[in-house]
Amino acid sequence: MFLEATKSNSGDIVGQASGLNRTQVFRYIRLTELIPKLLNMVDSGKLAVFVAVEISYLNHRYQQWLYEFITENGMIKQEQLMDLRKYRDDDSLTQEQMIDILIQSRATPQTRKKITITERKLNQYFPAYYSQTEIERVIVGLLEQWKQSQEGEES
Repeated sequence: MFLEATKSNSGDIVGQASGLNRTQVFRYIRLTELIPKLLNMVDSGKLAVFVAVEISYLNHRYQQWLYEFITENGMIKQEQLMDLRKYRDDDSLTQEQMIDILIQSRATPQTRKKITITERKLNQYFPAYYSQTEIERVIVGLLEQWKQSQEGEES
C-alpha cells in the first residue's frame, strides 16, 4: 500500500527519512531557487540558511545584484533583507535603488526599547487585585493620552 504524499505530510515524510523536521525540509527545498553563487555561499557556511531562504524569494536578477553587494560590502543583516523583501514582486527596481535600500537600512539600525518597571514600584500605583492585563491596559491608556497631549503641543 502506497502512502499518498501531500504537501501537508511530504515534509514530515522526507524529514523523518533524513533526520530533519518539516520546516527544515521546506527551507532546503527553497534554497533551490538561489543563484549558484549564493548557493555556494550557503554550502561554504558564509551565508546562513535562514537568510538564504529569504533571499530565494527575490528574482534571479535581484539575487545577482545582492551577491555583488555582499562581495563588495560584506554580509547583509536580516533588517536589510526585510527592507528589500518589500520589493520582491516589483520588477522595476534598479540596482542603484537596491543599493540605496540596503545602505539606508544599514545606516538606520532598528533599536528596540525595553523598559522594566519593578513590581514594587507598580504596587505604589495599582491595587493588589489588579491583574497584569489590567495594569498594562491602564499604562497604555495613559501613554496614549500623553502622546496626544505632546502632539497638541507641537502644533
